Amino acid sequence: MTAWPEMGWGEFKIIAGFAEKIGLFQEKEELFHFLTSEFADTFSTRGSVLFLKKQKSSDWDVTVTRRISRPLLSSLKSFAEVHSREQRDSLSKLGFPSGNGGELMVLLGQDGTGDCVLFLLKEKREDWSDKELSLVSLMANQASLSVENFLLWEELKGKAQHHLESGERTGLHGLIGDSIPMKELYQLIETVKDTRSTALIAGETGTGKELIARAIHFLGARREKNFVAHNCGATPDTLIESELFGHTRGSFTGATQDKQGLFEVADGGTFFLDEVADMSPMMQIRILRVLQEGEFRRVGETRSRKVDVRIIAATNKNLEEEIENGRFRRDLFYRLNVIGIKVPSLRERIEDIPILSEHFREKAGLKFRKEVSGFSNGAVEALMGYCWPGNVRELENEIERAVLLTPSGEVIAPEVFTETLRSRTSPVSGKVFAGKGSLREMRGKLERTLILETLSRHKGNKSQAARELGLTRQGLIKKLKGFGQLPLFE
Repeated sequence: MTAWPEMGWGEFKIIAGFAEKIGLFQEKEELFHFLTSEFADTFSTRGSVLFLKKQKSSDWDVTVTRRISRPLLSSLKSFAEVHSREQRDSLSKLGFPSGNGGELMVLLGQDGTGDCVLFLLKEKREDWSDKELSLVSLMANQASLSVENFLLWEELKGKAQHHLESGERTGLHGLIGDSIPMKELYQLIETVKDTRSTALIAGETGTGKELIARAIHFLGARREKNFVAHNCGATPDTLIESELFGHTRGSFTGATQDKQGLFEVADGGTFFLDEVADMSPMMQIRILRVLQEGEFRRVGETRSRKVDVRIIAATNKNLEEEIENGRFRRDLFYRLNVIGIKVPSLRERIEDIPILSEHFREKAGLKFRKEVSGFSNGAVEALMGYCWPGNVRELENEIERAVLLTPSGEVIAPEVFTETLRSRTSPVSGKVFAGKGSLREMRGKLERTLILETLSRHKGNKSQAARELGLTRQGLIKKLKGFGQLPLFE
């Protein structure tokens, strides 16, 4: 066992300061520049250079140099090519590839995503003291973790970008899915994106209503202006008027200066009102005036202000029922519902679950800087057989948790899913996943089995079966035509 020279307080301060600094960097290039200069300054070298060889690459790239001539650079690159593997195999961070020369080679990354080598130059080997070499080794151990994390992060981002560019997923501005309901939704978004008309997005919690509003805005003519979102149930009545319309100085206690409201911030752009069913009767009247007249007044102000804002509203409640119960204004509903957009629940587009699951797996992998290989058959069976009352948001949370609990390099197994998901998986899924097949094939089998069994249970009554499945009658007929089964249920 190697005897480490005794370290003094000065060396411990260097190590502590170095460890604190390397955790501050957000970009790989910044980290590499810091490492090259920090090592060189700490050990008073006459030069330093950092080489990087990415995974599956045969060449070493010069990343950062400091006081290195071109001929010397070529020699050091040859050293990296020849000696890095043997040094790695010997599990040593440090080495002197030229024998008695003062070129110290320090390995900083060796995790399969790439190799990173730092050269620190002194005149001869004897210029490096044992205490300095021990300190270099300790600092290299700390730096290696940061380097390897950055290399892994870069690799995962590259893979995710490749999937997006290769068209493995279909979607529209952040929306993901290639099911019939989603394709119909994409078409509607393309149709209405450039109009000035208000839109009302209706759908269950977790279906992505704000994503749809953002797609309409950023794909349309108003994309250069602001997109402003407000949750109508998140602000009390005492504050919401000032929040939406602004106020003048002195209009109430604490109003020390004029303040713009969100409508003014959104002028020329889009104002997204989420959960409009939660608005108080007073605020419904104020919003109605803006929709009718295109104007409003700040709190404490007598003159009206004009705004050009497209309003997109969203709700997870049945507003017609709210109207019947006296909780929502009928005239406001008609003003908002010029363009009605119904967001399909995840139950209505179960064929999108594999695409969404893969997307969320890679997203979580980037977040946690780890790579999980995919899903086991049992995991796919659980995902496809669950009813997803929380829709896409619940699916995303479930996949994020699964990625966090699954070791890197392994596939996601059903054991890492929540008890809720595992205990409520439909037994029909077992019939589908008994054999093998791709995710797309298995999701098709499951959808077909669920629909045909539901129809059989209702003795061919398409209206009753569609109601249970969360589909429209016409939507069910489209799916049956796709299965080639429609004549059996006429």
